[in-house]
Amino acid sequence: MVDALVSVVLEQLSSIFAQEVQQEVRLVVGVKNEVRKLESNFQAIQDVLADAELRQLKEVGLRCHVARNIQTQNDRIDGIVSEKNTFNFKLSERETKLPERKITASVIDATEIKGREKDKGTIVKMLLSESSDQGPTLRTISLVGMGGIGKTTLAQLVYNDHEVETYFGKRIWVCVSDPFDEIRIAKAIHIGLNESAHDLNELQPLLEKIQESIRGKRFLLILDDVWNEDATKWEQLKNSLKRGCLPGSRFLVTTRNKKVAYTMGSSSIDILELGLLSRDECWSLFT
Repeated sequence: MVDALVSVVLEQLSSIFAQEVQQEVRLVVGVKNEVRKLESNFQAIQDVLADAELRQLKEVGLRCHVARNIQTQNDRIDGIVSEKNTFNFKLSERETKLPERKITASVIDATEIKGREKDKGTIVKMLLSESSDQGPTLRTISLVGMGGIGKTTLAQLVYNDHEVETYFGKRIWVCVSDPFDEIRIAKAIHIGLNESAHDLNELQPLLEKIQESIRGKRFLLILDDVWNEDATKWEQLKNSLKRGCLPGSRFLVTTRNKKVAYTMGSSSIDILELGLLSRDECWSLFT
């Protein structure tokens, strides 16, 4: 009788345990599915940001809405990540396919842009100020902010500003993106100086030609969408550009990463961190 009772109890316990295991398995599978869904949604967000950059600030109200939603989701994700240590999760390494980066240019219709007038004035003032120039030192000003916040648009507005155009003898726009290819960037700079670079495929000849082209000139070089955190990759280009140019020449960098701004040579006072437009500024776009 006792053996029979024990047998029944063990059978019931086994059944309960099996049900719990099945439930745990369903949860694990569910988590994997949710992660796949999250990855899919993340890719969709990347597409939205790319579209927002291409459309620039023509629909700033939409971008404000998207940016605020992304910021909210970032806060939620930060909470999830903070639980990693609680449960002793280990991060696995895997190859990540990065999305293609957009190609930008200096052209913009300034009449359709609203909401960054104050920031534009600040940057223009920093570019035209000569108080901090000491000899050949080139000042590097950086615009830092999340993707889709309007860094490229602001840089385009500054590039096409009348005072900036008058002050700088040469203005050059280079879309850097990732990876930081010194030869490609040097070619783009050379072409931006209205020179042909078709027969130049090595860095040293390109740098020598650039030095010749900027000698005796004050220039503004805008480097858009920089991701480079290796100062040595930028050093050769920077040193070549500062030889022979007139005092007052400037670099203007746009990046999502403040560390990149320091890598490119910006001091803390030369970094402008772009935030979201205020709610009032967003509503003003519809009036």
